[in-house]
Amino acid sequence: MVSTKKQQTVERLDCWLYYSLYGLALSLFTTIAGSSIFLGLSIILFFIRVFLRRDDLWESFKTYRYLVYAYGAFVFAMLVSALFSGDIRRGVGLVVSRQGYYVMPCMIIMAIMRDKDKLIMLAKLTILSLLANNLYMFGKAWTLYGKTIRIEGLVGLMPLSMVFSVAIPVLYLGAAHFRGPWRWICFFLGVSCVVAELLTGTRGAWLASAAALFVIASLYTKNKKNLLVGILVAAVGMAGIFAVSPQLKARFMTIGNVHSENSITERFSMWHSALNVWKDYPVLGIGVGQYEKAYQTQYCLPDSEDYKRPPEKRHGHPHNNFLLILSEGGAVSAIAFLVFLGSLLWISLHGWRQTDNVLYLVLLSILLGMQLHGITDTNMKMTVPSKAFWFLTGLTLQMIWAQAGGHLPRRRVA
Repeated sequence: MVSTKKQQTVERLDCWLYYSLYGLALSLFTTIAGSSIFLGLSIILFFIRVFLRRDDLWESFKTYRYLVYAYGAFVFAMLVSALFSGDIRRGVGLVVSRQGYYVMPCMIIMAIMRDKDKLIMLAKLTILSLLANNLYMFGKAWTLYGKTIRIEGLVGLMPLSMVFSVAIPVLYLGAAHFRGPWRWICFFLGVSCVVAELLTGTRGAWLASAAALFVIASLYTKNKKNLLVGILVAAVGMAGIFAVSPQLKARFMTIGNVHSENSITERFSMWHSALNVWKDYPVLGIGVGQYEKAYQTQYCLPDSEDYKRPPEKRHGHPHNNFLLILSEGGAVSAIAFLVFLGSLLWISLHGWRQTDNVLYLVLLSILLGMQLHGITDTNMKMTVPSKAFWFLTGLTLQMIWAQAGGHLPRRRVA
């Protein structure tokens, strides 16, 4: 039995944790420093909470136990690679940061947040954070009109491109699913995200968000004629936007120039280099944290643009999430990573087929947005995308859990 005084302390800690998570939601897309402060505060409070009482924290983890096992296996595989990396301190430190620190928003939300109203508040504050960033970008675009099409938001350029790859299909679901004011809120915020993503000029994100949106719309829309009409309307609308903006049109047209566009040919070159690293270290990889030095000094291809630069000025990652894990962690870590992604994919698709609960498609949107964008950029190394991915994943998983009462999935009522 927990004493009354101790229970009161635990309840106060829970309250402080709620507010620190609210602060994290508000700062997620508005300030990197602020989100780090609120996340750090949340972690400290959480571990104090675990020390005082932990028997009531693990219910939702039991429900998602196979997902937890899959992620645990991935972390273990990366730790083994770090131990054989030649620089154990750096390798273990990176595993703790990438696979530990960034995952904490998901862990804390799933452990602490049980009330649906509090979860909804987190979602609303996250939407407000995204809106604040978009408004800032539009203001900046107004002042820089005609000078550049690449506008940085409050938390950077490339990080935001991944955020939009996730937000656009999620907000589409909100606009299609909700009724009343929230339908229009999701619609206009979704349109603002499309415009903001165009302003980043990040072509990989354009393709990732389009692909994710197509998959989600195909799964959600029962009437395929409506889907076809929607695709045609979207295509005409985007064609109109590119038609009135020569800069956007010119950047879009470079997507297919795989032999003459430097940033595209460079990616192919870096992918080739990452595969060469893996071929030399196929089982456990070259070691966590070792890709950067190996690429810069040994594996950069002589016919690449990167090779013309001094070694310290060359890229430090292969612009691909999977290839970074494959080259640094080898086949063992890569397989574990695919099993984890497959677990999330199974939860999303199986849950949607069984229940028609739109939250499962939200979870799928988060997964697709992150990993499709991660084909052309190593977003798992970036602070904002990693925090956003785990925060939104934890929020969605816990909303599903709270809605279903901890029994997943429940079959839809005929």
